[in-house]
Amino acid sequence: MRRGLLVMVLWSLIGAFGIAEQGAESLDHDRSGAVRDIHLTVYQDGFALVRERRTLNGLQAGINRIRFPTVAQTIDATSARFRSLTDPLARVVEQDFEFDLADDANLLRRYVGRRVTVHTHGERAYRGTLLSFDSRHLVLSEGKDGPVWLFDRRHVHRVQFPDLPRGLVARPTLNWTIDCHRAGPQKVEVSYLAKAIRWRADYTLVLTAEDRADISGLVTIDNQAGVDFPNARIKLLSGQPYVDYRRLPWSTGIDYYRLVRTRPRLDRAAEPGRRIGDYHIYPMPKRLSLSNKQIVQVELLAARQIAVRKVYLYDGARIAGPRRVWVPTEAYGRGASNTKVNVLIELDNTRDAHLGLPLPKGKVRVFLRDASGSLQFVGEDAIPNTAKDERAVLSLGNAFDLVGQRRVVEFKKVTNRTMEEAFEILLRNHKKEPVAIRVLEKLYRARQWDIIDKTHDFELLDSRTIIFPVNVPADGETVVRYRVRYSY
Repeated sequence: MRRGLLVMVLWSLIGAFGIAEQGAESLDHDRSGAVRDIHLTVYQDGFALVRERRTLNGLQAGINRIRFPTVAQTIDATSARFRSLTDPLARVVEQDFEFDLADDANLLRRYVGRRVTVHTHGERAYRGTLLSFDSRHLVLSEGKDGPVWLFDRRHVHRVQFPDLPRGLVARPTLNWTIDCHRAGPQKVEVSYLAKAIRWRADYTLVLTAEDRADISGLVTIDNQAGVDFPNARIKLLSGQPYVDYRRLPWSTGIDYYRLVRTRPRLDRAAEPGRRIGDYHIYPMPKRLSLSNKQIVQVELLAARQIAVRKVYLYDGARIAGPRRVWVPTEAYGRGASNTKVNVLIELDNTRDAHLGLPLPKGKVRVFLRDASGSLQFVGEDAIPNTAKDERAVLSLGNAFDLVGQRRVVEFKKVTNRTMEEAFEILLRNHKKEPVAIRVLEKLYRARQWDIIDKTHDFELLDSRTIIFPVNVPADGETVVRYRVRYSY
């Protein structure tokens, strides 16, 4: 049903309302001959801010009724705003929105109980009262005593209605009653929010060497809003709410490694506004015509020979870990170990790495050239919004020729508030070349810990996570042993 008048209080933006005068001349915005100047800000959450500027002719001093039919079917009518750039004192007296479209369902619904004419594909006409309808059938009665016809809608050629019911419109239409202080042409701006307009980023990463890659990115804009946007100036907005990294959820394997490795570096100054949401706008280089139900792709970036790192990661325990001190028990952590070694690609989004661009979240497809020079698909992953000077980590699955095994060698309580635990981690490499594997270990039992014996040096990833960089020879194996003492 047609929505009733949306009398909206626009005091803060336009001015106080008055009472609409009757008999004001109606000016159809589409027939004014004005050129549409359209600006779109499209959000990743599936909506857009639409702004249109036009010069309207025929406005009079006093009350004017303006129709604005070229709006999105998915408009949020409560967000609609009208303002005159020529006459700042012009005020909106009344606003309403007509959205009951003259489509087949609405026409049939309005004519239930009224007479229509149904034409079948054989061009035979049946005139009678429409009793009911659904997506498959029409029920028509010639009169009180019948006959009654049941039509399969697949066999109906057309349905003829005597007239267009009042209240139905061909397109969603905004109507304003405006009190103007001056006559003549005026430049006006209309803005509103519309759903079903979205964008996403897709990347292609081609590995050209062990430490180099070419990257290209495309933006895909999808318009399902029910209206065309000809020659529009488009901006894409991406953002990420503030994250308190002191309250990171504990996780395992790739997910945990990614969380820690992509944390902002502590020596970098905080960006203004980061705590309330860090947004970035990507303006399209030229105007685009975005038709209804059209998908448009535009190049976002292209960079060659960016610096990347292939990382083999082994998380043998896959312990999610606590947020507080665990009660020390020998049984915890003695389950069967994980045997898979993960393959990761790390890239630093910096100018030194030949990149240094704000990257909106999206899917990254990774390719590698084989011996013949042909591209082969080797995996895909998604990256979050990644600001410049930050790091992105891509997971490409598990290595076929690398195997790990982890076991608890010893557990003992030294005192009532001290315990020790020893581990042995076996890494096997079935490749024909040596590899470096990063062994991730979480010191999960207590916050106070000390490595009192080890076969390999380690790196501190965070206050309770260490990494052993381990070189494993070709077609060989390496064993990592370490002992940790906990105090609690």
